[in-house]
Amino acid sequence: GVIPVWDTLSAKPLASHDTSYDATVAIASDFSQMVYSEYKLLFSMAGFESKTPPVKMEGHQAYHAHFSLDPSAKILVSTSMYPENLIRLWDVATAKELAVLSGHKNTITWAAFSPDSQRLISASADQTLRRWDVKTGALLGVLTGHTDRVVHVVYSPDGTRVASASWHGTGRLWEAKTGSCLGVL
Repeated sequence: GVIPVWDTLSAKPLASHDTSYDATVAIASDFSQMVYSEYKLLFSMAGFESKTPPVKMEGHQAYHAHFSLDPSAKILVSTSMYPENLIRLWDVATAKELAVLSGHKNTITWAAFSPDSQRLISASADQTLRRWDVKTGALLGVLTGHTDRVVHVVYSPDGTRVASASWHGTGRLWEAKTGSCLGVL
């Protein structure tokens, strides 16, 4: 496969990167870092014009369900599918694994960093969300209430609220610090 980069104003290609397989990509907002996935592997590279070859991040034994960069583009979170059910945090610059977070009982469908990159919230097919401290890897709490797979989660821009969506079509709004449910949508 090929990962193309396009100028959205001119619709002209800027760069491309060849991959062995079709790839999923996460890109830093300033384009300084790119992470892509092939099969069970993650690769990190410094921007699109870098001549440095991608660095392989190995660890997951199951397929990736989701991965994304923190707002600073220094930490990557990757989540895995059943039966592994793990969250891994990576140093993007060195491709070193920083932490492995466990506790979900099914595929971890999504994970989102708080705007200050200090907290992480994960969503799972086990119908729960989990709040984590990024620095220590400590579990801060489990949010329950969904009655089907939780498929997406996001922090509010100010980091005070979390919104989650489940497979059955409902959403929930949570207080980010305490994990208390503020409403069902």
